[in-house]
Amino acid sequence: MRKSIFIALLLCVSIVLAACGSSTSATLPSDKTPTTADSSTPAGASPVAGTPAAASPEATSSSTAATPEATADASPSASTGSSSGDLSKVTIATGFKPSMNSAAIYLAAEKGYYKDAGLDVTVKDGSNPDLLAQIGTGGVDFGVSTGDTVVSARAAGVPVQMVMQLFTKYPVGLIYLANSGKTINTPADLKGMNIGVSQLSGSTYYGLLALLQAGHLTKDDVKITTIGFTELEAVSQKRVDAAMTYMSNEPVNAKDIGIETNAVQVNDYVQIVSSGIVTSESMIKDHPDVVQKVVDATVKAMNEELQNPDEAFGATIKRMPELTADKDKQTQRDILDETLKYQQPVADHPTGWTNPDSWKTTTDFLKSVNVIDKEVDPTTCYTNQFVEQAK
Repeated sequence: MRKSIFIALLLCVSIVLAACGSSTSATLPSDKTPTTADSSTPAGASPVAGTPAAASPEATSSSTAATPEATADASPSASTGSSSGDLSKVTIATGFKPSMNSAAIYLAAEKGYYKDAGLDVTVKDGSNPDLLAQIGTGGVDFGVSTGDTVVSARAAGVPVQMVMQLFTKYPVGLIYLANSGKTINTPADLKGMNIGVSQLSGSTYYGLLALLQAGHLTKDDVKITTIGFTELEAVSQKRVDAAMTYMSNEPVNAKDIGIETNAVQVNDYVQIVSSGIVTSESMIKDHPDVVQKVVDATVKAMNEELQNPDEAFGATIKRMPELTADKDKQTQRDILDETLKYQQPVADHPTGWTNPDSWKTTTDFLKSVNVIDKEVDPTTCYTNQFVEQAK
């Protein structure tokens, strides 16, 4: 009798437990229920760019604490095509503080061209000396860099390529005070001068080497002084006789504050490849659709910038909240007008097209002045396939 009662109790408990288990399983998502994240993947991890993206100038400086903005920008790039619905999340690093040089990128972001192309783009501003290395390893998806720097990176084994050119004319040149008493008619006239460069690498330095070579001079014929990004101050204070700079910026700044300068354009003597959008070989190979979307949207914005600079200016000036005076804003508008002179598309070619001959000139030049110590195949530094297919 007791045994029968005990068995009956066990059967009742089993029935109750089975009912509870059935109720619990009904609350879990089925195989057909969409989930918002893959629990096996860390938040923010990316098959395209899984390491931290480019840091801002504050974050890269060892002597300055990171600002809240720099801290936020240090997060990893998100996974391509993961969250945000069907949008592919990518990062574009401009490699510099907000400037009119990147107006097309800012315009594409503001007007939703990237989103319309199927992208969730984060634009990161700020100086980053390791930008190309980070692009090459997948830490940053896309970045803005110059052709001469791409060649140097390729020589060092960094697998990056330019997929769209933003500046079709090399905007680097030399400026000096108009009332300095000096006359520079040709690069040969630089002999004996003290010339400022931002640093002993990069476009201002390479531009100086190009002028020296054009004047049949060497570095021993001049004094080279590193001045950071203080070209106008260094020249006006006569700390140097002349300075290498971006011609779309400093001559305009000088004029707007009443300082008259003369200039020597590097592009008049040698055609070096200038700024463009760069990505990794792995991005091109594994995610050509993402590359095409970035190029499509940026080309669209570039064409609009060329036709309607006011909108490009509006999108860019919003990224410069420190500029409150109308005079300062007008200076930036003048800088954009000057910038556009260096961004005109090459005749009979699509916007963003980069000239193969200029790449050969660039690689040959950098080898001749010992910036690179090995031969670099210029065709490995760029591709025009995406701009030629741009919609």
